[in-house]
Amino acid sequence: MIAICSAFKEALIAVDLDGKRDFSKVEANCGHSEKLLPEIAKLLDKNGLSIKDNNEFAVVIGPGSFTGLRIGIALVKGLCTCFD
Repeated sequence: MIAICSAFKEALIAVDLDGKRDFSKVEANCGHSEKLLPEIAKLLDKNGLSIKDNNEFAVVIGPGSFTGLRIGIALVKGLCTCFD
């Protein structure tokens, strides 16, 4: 699973895949759209994983910053296209 929280200025990303668990805090400060995807890629790479190793996503849907929440949800929807 890849889990994303973009509801606040500090974004959180966690992975739990193939027995590997790790997380990252990102001081996004209203830059979620620019910082989340590279940080996910970095976290997966650090653990020797690929987006295709994932079969579940979790995203915080509130409460929090409306724009931050929209970015997190849109990012997960976009990542789901990797599996088509």
